[in-house]
Amino acid sequence: MSNGGIFRYGMPNGRSFGCSSDRSFDRNVDRCSDRSSDYPSGRNSVRSSALVVLLTISSVIAGYTAPVRAESPDSAPAEVLATIDRLETAANDRDLTNLIDLYASNFEHDDGFNRRDLRSAIVEFWDRYETLNYDVELLDWEATETGYITETEITVTGRTTGDRPYQLASAMRSRQTFVNDRLIRQTTLEEASTLSAGQAPPTVRIQLPDGVAPGDRFEFDAIVLEPLGDNFLLGGVLEESVDLAIDRDPAFIELQPLNAGGLFKIGTAPAESRDLWISGAIVRKDGITIVTQRLPVSSAATR
Repeated sequence: MSNGGIFRYGMPNGRSFGCSSDRSFDRNVDRCSDRSSDYPSGRNSVRSSALVVLLTISSVIAGYTAPVRAESPDSAPAEVLATIDRLETAANDRDLTNLIDLYASNFEHDDGFNRRDLRSAIVEFWDRYETLNYDVELLDWEATETGYITETEITVTGRTTGDRPYQLASAMRSRQTFVNDRLIRQTTLEEASTLSAGQAPPTVRIQLPDGVAPGDRFEFDAIVLEPLGDNFLLGGVLEESVDLAIDRDPAFIELQPLNAGGLFKIGTAPAESRDLWISGAIVRKDGITIVTQRLPVSSAATR
């Protein structure tokens, strides 16, 4: 991808964000007309790395054997609530020792990473953000013979370091398995993140399916809610596999002028079952907004 572009914007991870003469996205069209063709995929993007850390921080409570039934969070036992409180406190205090101590040495995430991977990602993430606030909510829990299975939702807000700070807002819902006072497994159910910068970054609403079957085509819309007026918009989309290995190489989302008030694209899911991160960026003269959402690709999805 060419480094020579008509527009460049520094990213919180030190990357550039540009519109290059080598445009790999097809034209953007009105949602009422024919949609643009498939957008490209790439290993790295401008998505918020908070998604990676949400994979780690939202892991807390659970069990190993088959659960009895889901229970209301109001009926959760004291040890479950104490673990939630310990998690939230350690994250907000940036207490890496107490946070990692919640994970078993054989911890596995469905996305393919382990306890050591998580530790490295947390350290890198905390170094990048000047302020962070974590809120952990227990949605339901199930007792098992050896522990608990829980479903939690965590929200993270923060501000990056540097001369051009970004505001972060992220949310994740996940299911955890906890045995012998240690987390051994986690599955991410939903996640989304927004990075914004500037005096008045655009407010963007995402429209993306909850899941798709392998090989299916799907629509991705990132709609600017404010009236377009005289504003000139640039935008771009990127698809990538969910991967803890972020920020290894410089990368671009290529931007193109938008003829409508947002991004309206069609993508094609991979042939095999795996989750994707779909990112969209909208830029105007007074700000930039980058939205990212997880898209599960599974044969269980309704066609």
